[in-house]
Amino acid sequence: MKKLICVLALGLCSVSSFAAESALKAHSQQELEQKLEQSTQKHDAEMQAFLNSIDPKATQFTSQQSQHFCKITQGLINDMYAVLDQNRELLVEEDRKVTKQEFITQAVYEAPDYQSLQKMGVNCKLK
Repeated sequence: MKKLICVLALGLCSVSSFAAESALKAHSQQELEQKLEQSTQKHDAEMQAFLNSIDPKATQFTSQQSQHFCKITQGLINDMYAVLDQNRELLVEEDRKVTKQEFITQAVYEAPDYQSLQKMGVNCKLK
């Protein structure tokens, strides 16, 4: 179960919170990638701490674990979308008009890892 969660977490870990909008702005694709890589560390640490708290023999998330996982995922989505929203001109044409809900659907709900997690009791209501 930890391996499956780790795969989803790594797929989602891309950005972290920034203090101001200007901190979200990248001037090149390379700078955007650097910002995303640097900010991944916060979410990686948070997810790792969460994973370490789970019994390796568990086959289902408890309600509390599911809520905690959803909170981490919501933070990832919020941070990731904020960076994307501030840097739309650096995205490929088809991604420039993606709404937050479309992003959530594509990045989380349609992901095979998330669908597997649903069978373990995870059901995030992401906004």
